Amino acid sequence: MTIAASRYKINLSNDIIRMSQEKFEKIHLSVVLEEAANHQISFLNNVNQYPELYEPAFLKRTLYRYEILWLPLASKHDFIPAPLDIEWVWHCHMLAPLAYAEDCDRIVGKLVNHALYSEQVRQNKLQKSRELWTKAYPNEPFDIPPNSDDPCPEYKSQLSYDIVAAAARQRVFLYQVSLPHYTDYRFLKQAIIRYKKYLHLKQKNPATFLVPCYDIDLIWHSHQLHPISYQKDTKKLFNRVFNHDDTVNDRSPNSKLSLSDIETRNLWIKTYNETFSMYGAMYRGEPPERKLYKITKENLSRISAKHAMFVVEKVSIQNIPEEVRKFNLALKLFQGSDYLCTKHLNGPNIEWEGKALMKHDISTHKNCYLTITLYKKVGLTCCGNNVSLGTTMFDFWKTIHFASEGQSFSETLLLDEAPQISVQIKGYFTNPVSTACNFTVEVRPYKKFTLPTQIEQMWGPVPLPHLPNDVQNVSFVGEHLLHDTMKINQFTCRIIHCTQLLMSVIQVYYHEKLAVVAHLIDLDQLPASTQLAYPESYPCFTPSSGERALLVKNHTGDWAIIIGKWAGLKKGVPGIPGTRTTKGVKGVKGSPGHLAVSIFYLHKKSIKKFSIPYERKNYELNIYPLLANLFSGHINIKLDDKLEVAEHIAVAFAVGLLHVLCQPHPKGWNPQLAAVSSQNSAKISQEFVPSENMVLVQAGGYHVDTPSNYYYSQNNVSCMSAGCGCGDLGISDLGCIDGSGGCGGCGGCGGCGGCGGCGGCGGGCGGGCGGCGG
Repeated sequence: MTIAASRYKINLSNDIIRMSQEKFEKIHLSVVLEEAANHQISFLNNVNQYPELYEPAFLKRTLYRYEILWLPLASKHDFIPAPLDIEWVWHCHMLAPLAYAEDCDRIVGKLVNHALYSEQVRQNKLQKSRELWTKAYPNEPFDIPPNSDDPCPEYKSQLSYDIVAAAARQRVFLYQVSLPHYTDYRFLKQAIIRYKKYLHLKQKNPATFLVPCYDIDLIWHSHQLHPISYQKDTKKLFNRVFNHDDTVNDRSPNSKLSLSDIETRNLWIKTYNETFSMYGAMYRGEPPERKLYKITKENLSRISAKHAMFVVEKVSIQNIPEEVRKFNLALKLFQGSDYLCTKHLNGPNIEWEGKALMKHDISTHKNCYLTITLYKKVGLTCCGNNVSLGTTMFDFWKTIHFASEGQSFSETLLLDEAPQISVQIKGYFTNPVSTACNFTVEVRPYKKFTLPTQIEQMWGPVPLPHLPNDVQNVSFVGEHLLHDTMKINQFTCRIIHCTQLLMSVIQVYYHEKLAVVAHLIDLDQLPASTQLAYPESYPCFTPSSGERALLVKNHTGDWAIIIGKWAGLKKGVPGIPGTRTTKGVKGVKGSPGHLAVSIFYLHKKSIKKFSIPYERKNYELNIYPLLANLFSGHINIKLDDKLEVAEHIAVAFAVGLLHVLCQPHPKGWNPQLAAVSSQNSAKISQEFVPSENMVLVQAGGYHVDTPSNYYYSQNNVSCMSAGCGCGDLGISDLGCIDGSGGCGGCGGCGGCGGCGGCGGCGGGCGGGCGGCGG
């Protein structure tokens, strides 16, 4: 069966489908839900900037302000926004519509209305709220800083809903809908249609606990946050308020959530003749915020190359033999093998002093040192020679590299060939300024391990699918070292490949602390390009082109999405020799292709797209502030105030990993024999990619089994994830083609052509519906 067939359409009568279509299309909702969904995500992102808003102690203080002060005030003035702490508690309360209605009636005698606003409109309307609050409660501040530790007054709450627990659940919900495509016009339009279908399905199955996907859940929440409209709309549909229960979160097999998810999928297929799951709308795992180590400025100061001004102010020489009457000292400054400058000091003086006898900028990315040579003048002044009496060296590289501030120096040095002669040098260097981190990668062999999926310390914050009990997740693990300019191991990059889980993970450790994780994601988390109005602006998949994607996480949460694919592959065509009667035909040179990469920086909301031109023997990755050479394994990261060194290390290794996952290979290719295959290909064609010699590609797992596109094609692995089929995306057969011919069909040259793959890999967590229902 092809993947297209796996969309599992079923044969329903046209009348049943048409009736369901007509009924859900007639559902009218009195809220502009696309706009409301955007406003909700904006508000939740604002809340997430203040972790204190999830803390029980702070929430209890806010509950007093909300219940005792705000609800009575808001009941007298429609659609006024609350200060952030109260707005957050109010938000959580409204997502339990039955409890909210009952609590409002008990406390103020009516349902208190609410509306979602854009941040700009909200800020404008807050001015009126502030005036009303100050007039009603002159002794209570309108805004409470999130880090406030003011005690909560004693009072007896009348709320029937646990808002503290709800706030924790809403933090998880935000993470599920936090990727950029949740604000795309077309994606939200489709989500609204699916929400109406969900409501119609509930009409048909009133006793069934139906579980939404997260696109539906976002729209459902947006509807509930307009409580009077929600009551009116759902009473019209169900003759009652349709409740929302987000307390069902156990995702284990045979749990209520898991079984309800299966039943919802089956009912959806029977009713609408389409799958229920939606690309980019499934469960993404727990929020990763604050699970990873935050690298500090002090950490990087010990690692980074420094820039400083090196100044020599005084030089003196002692114990020159009496017979040496004419001499000079030559001071030469070096940075690695690069000569920087020279200063000549002439006798008969034996002491020289000035504000800057020698002055030069230096950088510690290479060894910095000063040589001092004593020359004796022999012969006539006009045509004599300088004869070296000895040389000494002042190596100040480590002194500046490890210094936290500028300092003076005073050194007495002995000449190597005349140790009785000493030179004293005095001066200083200015405050060292960190400029960049330079690393050389040491690739170490991969080893086989069995890594339990339930132990997060093994994998980091990575959502993993459940395996059958009789299947062991045998993983290949490589731990590669990053040495700084001092040859000190500062970072370790650990890469895990597990074909059973269809998962690859990059872990970047600063010494023993896990700082960054990158892992494969698929259509569970990312939409297809056809789902978006502006696919060029958002991270999305085009599975038919063989794209793969990695999600990079740091201490703040999701940091970037990196998508790669193999492009430009062209099979060579041999020429045809001419004869006496026919003209020869020139052959067409093949191309091994190259890796094309897009990086979506999620916090900056910016995109960088680039290709690595392997065809031109160029293996450099140059995207500021990162400069990495895939062939040599040298990595340079310029420092700025963001301190994102570990993140850019992950980017460098991610590109090497994407090369491994995306590069096409001929049938029968074996990663353990990759070097032999590439050498053979070189005999066929001069154009090939030397993958087996590229340090970052080796580090990425080129010589071990990985969940690559080639693995997918050879093992009939579909790109389906969480029940999301791919047939409607134009994917059918993802097999490899014959590698013979003019381009040299091997792993090294990529001459086989598109083995494709949609990037479907781990992360589904067993399917992943929304953690609520009704």
